[in-house]
Amino acid sequence: MRPKEIPASSQLSPPDPVVHWARTQAGIPFLFPVQRLVIAGILDALASEDPEPRGQIAVLPTGAGKSLCFQAPAALDGRPTLVLYPLLALLQDQKRRFDELGIPAAVVRGGQSSADRREIWDGVRAGRIRAVLSNPETMVQPGTLRTIAGLGFVHLVVDESHCVCEWGKTFRPDYLRIPEIRRAAGIRVISAFTATAGPQVLTAIQEHLFPDCSPARLLGSPDRPNMGITVLPVLQKDVAIRQMLSDPGRLHGRSDLPLWAPGAALPRPAIVFCSSRAGCRELALRLYADHPGKVRFYHAGLERSEKDRIEHWFFDSPDGILVSTNAYGMAVVSYMFN
Repeated sequence: MRPKEIPASSQLSPPDPVVHWARTQAGIPFLFPVQRLVIAGILDALASEDPEPRGQIAVLPTGAGKSLCFQAPAALDGRPTLVLYPLLALLQDQKRRFDELGIPAAVVRGGQSSADRREIWDGVRAGRIRAVLSNPETMVQPGTLRTIAGLGFVHLVVDESHCVCEWGKTFRPDYLRIPEIRRAAGIRVISAFTATAGPQVLTAIQEHLFPDCSPARLLGSPDRPNMGITVLPVLQKDVAIRQMLSDPGRLHGRSDLPLWAPGAALPRPAIVFCSSRAGCRELALRLYADHPGKVRFYHAGLERSEKDRIEHWFFDSPDGILVSTNAYGMAVVSYMFN
């Protein structure tokens, strides 16, 4: 006796909304297993009616899609997410990425007018803004803490969370007040992301960010095949950098350097990191002579408006060269020299 055939339509399982969103909105054909675990953990916590705080710490290597792990829940849940970053450059970079994914986002930082802030908070309240991107110093201001109390934030994300233990006790003490931000906003779900965390750092992140819950830990492989580091002994560093950025084939035909093939153009856009503001300006002037119109310098001494102009220029430039101190975000994707 032949088994009864099952209609094809009933054999199909319901589509995974996360995978569907990744394919249709982010243009990503698949998610890594650890990404799917992190996203599922966040969505499950957001859907839970348990009033107790829920959290997780995700350690994913650079380039493994950390941002997607909190962008997808922000898009799918529909309620506002608050994301904290350590550097202003990261705020602008991530704002651009949220925009590309069609997730309405706004940056809250120092120096904004009261009218600009009201427009952002009104957008959150009305559901027009799904994600607010900021830093701890801005969010712990008394007026800000009072305002976020009634905006309905449901998820707090701390990106580059290793900064809590590296900077919190001395350099940036407001990092230790992140639990205060969570409580003021009435947020129950908190997620911490980093690419750099050994056992001691993980313990410190848990102590500082999760004082009233035991977060799940999701640890991705530390292998970073998408990154390369090369040490090149040179007599004159500035001259070598100019040669590498203009014609790598001129570097004595070196074929043992994995970052490029001899004679090929070095990938751009590129960032060159310098240890001082003066050195940053001097190298930028030398490089500008080789690449007119394609070089800018960036450091903490610039006016906010000038930093914004340079950041937007670099994001939009297909072959720009940015010479910077560590004031610029090391996590912004680019080709880097140090």
